[in-house]
Amino acid sequence: REFEKLGLPFQVAEGTRWEKMVEHHVANNCPAAYRRMYNYLVIYGALRLLAFILIIACWILIIKSTIAYFDPSGWEFSLRRLVLISGTSMTAYFSILAFAKFNRRYFEESILAFTLVTINSDRGRKRPLFNRYQL
Repeated sequence: REFEKLGLPFQVAEGTRWEKMVEHHVANNCPAAYRRMYNYLVIYGALRLLAFILIIACWILIIKSTIAYFDPSGWEFSLRRLVLISGTSMTAYFSILAFAKFNRRYFEESILAFTLVTINSDRGRKRPLFNRYQL
């Protein structure tokens, strides 16, 4: 529906992987915008990996604390353990939020570049006038 509002001749059925079509179209028709998209892709991939590693570390700490709690020799309250668990969980949470932010920016950049490439090609231009100060 959004393409129809812009007057673009595209129809995408619900449930299809439209983002891959947009990404390939932008990569083939606007390399300057694709470089910016690639930067966002690298950043959100690194943040996703960081969040994954921190979540695994947090689960390991929780499991080790649970094992220590049921140990017959007794369990002692450890402020260090509490700080480690809360620190890794909060850092993982913020990494997930940052991942979502850059993931959204990646798709916004691809949709904007796709729209501008399509509008400019309808006007007869071969390539849109992209540089780092436009968009």
